[in-house]
Amino acid sequence: MGSALTFLKYAFRRKKSPADYLRFQQCQGQLIIEALERHRDLRKKLRVLDVGSGVGGYVYEMARTRNVEIVSLDKNPLPPAIERYREVSKSGKGFSLKYKKKAKVVYTSNKIVVVEGDITDAPFSDKSFDIIIASGVIEHVPDQDKMISECYRLLKDDGLFYLSFPPYYSPVGGHSISPLHYIPGKFPLWLYKRQNIGNDPAFRKYYGLVVTTLGSVERMIKGKFVVVQRRARVFDFLTPFLKVPLLREFISHHVEFFLVKQ
Repeated sequence: MGSALTFLKYAFRRKKSPADYLRFQQCQGQLIIEALERHRDLRKKLRVLDVGSGVGGYVYEMARTRNVEIVSLDKNPLPPAIERYREVSKSGKGFSLKYKKKAKVVYTSNKIVVVEGDITDAPFSDKSFDIIIASGVIEHVPDQDKMISECYRLLKDDGLFYLSFPPYYSPVGGHSISPLHYIPGKFPLWLYKRQNIGNDPAFRKYYGLVVTTLGSVERMIKGKFVVVQRRARVFDFLTPFLKVPLLREFISHHVEFFLVKQ
């Protein structure tokens, strides 16, 4: 109950300032770390890929609290996020990474490397990561099948893929335009992009919203990944309802998949 109340406190404040949004991401980062530790030992020097790091709360928390090497892959790495990474890592040459093609590396340190790039065409070599985190990302990726295929390629054979998203038909599935996403047709998706272009010119090039459901994700991962666990984030009492057809698409604000290679 305590973690749920903390989450709600930060969630309601997240849009008040960039600092409030960072605290909200750090809170979620702590929850993700706790969830990952049920499946992997983060005391080991594992190599983690965080996809679409944004303001950097997940990367920051993991580097601050765990002994892992983290690679942030983002189409638009944010300078404020990199400044925060300097607080929890030592800038310098950093750890080595293998690439299949030239990569645009924008920050290196002993614990964090930031690469500018696209998860649908990642620059890293095959089987580079022990854990891949894609939290709240897939619903912004137009070619979702390609993203899933790339995560499969990048994950080690014994690795763990953490994939989470707000189901589109959940109360917050429309993100900033919720509950207008319940309007039929393409208008909600147009409105989302239009609204965010007004707030941030980077959205014009990089961001949009794609209708993403539990059903669509399960179809995409079929034949590549096995679901080890599927749960509702924060409000775990809702997890049993994720087995109920139709209702499962509406019941949880955010669903987590813990996946291993088939």
